[in-house]
Amino acid sequence: METAQFLSPELLHHILTRDLSQARSLPKLPADYAPKIIEIFFDGKPVQSWHLGNITAEIQLPESYSPQAIEIAIDGELAFLLIGNELVFNRIQNLSILNSVT
Repeated sequence: METAQFLSPELLHHILTRDLSQARSLPKLPADYAPKIIEIFFDGKPVQSWHLGNITAEIQLPESYSPQAIEIAIDGELAFLLIGNELVFNRIQNLSILNSVT
């Protein structure tokens, strides 16, 4: 597994702002939506991904690492964004499949 290398706060802000503005125009995902790809990002860096229910990539992080931003993309679209303790964006609150992906 590769070691994490994270983006600068400025670049992270630019990426999240761009993704968030595009994602806000999208509808919430229906409960029965079956994603093909789920990706999790910490501070703009991919840390784990699933394709058709199987883990296809993950990186190892130090136990002490606490991300400032957690982002989830579903089929290539921003679906969830948590910055610190603030939930900024959530299209997945009804998505039942996420209960089985832990």
